[in-house]
Amino acid sequence: MGDLLVVKERITLAISTQLHQIREKIATERVRVPIHLDQDFFSNVVSKISLFALLKIKKEFEKSRESVLEECTGYYRNVFGLPCAHFIRRMSRPLYLEDIHSQWHLDRPVILPLLPVARFAEVRNPIVLQGRGRPQGASNSTRRDPSGFELEEQARSGRRCGICGIRGSGHNARSCPMRRDPV
Repeated sequence: MGDLLVVKERITLAISTQLHQIREKIATERVRVPIHLDQDFFSNVVSKISLFALLKIKKEFEKSRESVLEECTGYYRNVFGLPCAHFIRRMSRPLYLEDIHSQWHLDRPVILPLLPVARFAEVRNPIVLQGRGRPQGASNSTRRDPSGFELEEQARSGRRCGICGIRGSGHNARSCPMRRDPV
């Protein structure tokens, strides 16, 4: 178990790793251009929006070419921030970057780390306080302690054999001479 500074460093490392992976993915998506897209319609947005968004728009583009469309509710536009089949059908121009919500843009600014590193330089180990209740891993039992009378009786009587019933004989049910079946 580490101190608070170690925990902070591990969280910072995890965030840095995630940012690195996001930057790698964005770089890959800028280079990778799907060849199955309509060149005229998608020409302004290829390599500028995410591949996921391009494929979603492609499905809506194909749906817009169908003869009958259901009534537009605006749901697709509101949920995904992407143009729906109805919007695409009404368009007489190629798709522009402004038609797509900025969350799908590959060139948007990258999020910086949450807190500057200098603020954590003053972090110290916290004082460990005694918690409430029984300590974890306590070896003592929750069984009550026997009274003095019970302790004296146990010492005087010794163990009782379960087969012959003799107390303090030095044997138990397993080693009793009166046991019939061998062990």
